Amino acid sequence: MRLGPQAPAASFYLGTALYKTGAYERAESLLVDALALDSGMHEARLVLLNIYARLGRFKDALQQISMYLDAKPDSPNREHLTAMKIKIETGLSQ
Repeated sequence: MRLGPQAPAASFYLGTALYKTGAYERAESLLVDALALDSGMHEARLVLLNIYARLGRFKDALQQISMYLDAKPDSPNREHLTAMKIKIETGLSQ
């Protein structure tokens, strides 16, 4: 990070590592930074989605799912993400 603070990959990898350790707020910040530096870093959206789901921020999770699916319509994750989206929407409507 010190060598390339403007490198989206560095923010993504550190954010992912922090997510895995449960440091969700710091991870979110880094992943948002990675997307600001490179909006095509769609993997960051998937990690953000998981963070938001764990934090109960379901509207934010839905936004990340939609943005990911819009950007990658042929994703192999499409079926899983669509099912997750339906599950979240159903939970929010109850």
